[in-house]
Amino acid sequence: MFLSLSKDELFEVMKNLAYTFNWGWLRSERLAIEKYGLDAFMGEEFLKLFRGFGSRQAKKLVELSIVTGNDVDSIIRGLQLSHWGLFEDIKLEKLSQKVIRMRTINCSL
Repeated sequence: MFLSLSKDELFEVMKNLAYTFNWGWLRSERLAIEKYGLDAFMGEEFLKLFRGFGSRQAKKLVELSIVTGNDVDSIIRGLQLSHWGLFEDIKLEKLSQKVIRMRTINCSL
């Protein structure tokens, strides 16, 4: 089926898929918090999951040559293209050549 779609159609399908997965991810976070409480949600298992999720996103952006380098500006670009940058209202501040501050201004959860 993918091969029969135009580039524009495929883009729209993939964009819809990304929005749908993001909605499902955020909804599952909310359900976990409601069921187990915020303390359990912030436990080691979830922290490990989030680290793996972020790491996988970063590796894929590099593999696709969308982001190159490991300097602060490259990391900022990666964050702009991450699920946080695409779906949330975030603010990124370059504090130094080694430090970035990322703030979520308006969370969709």
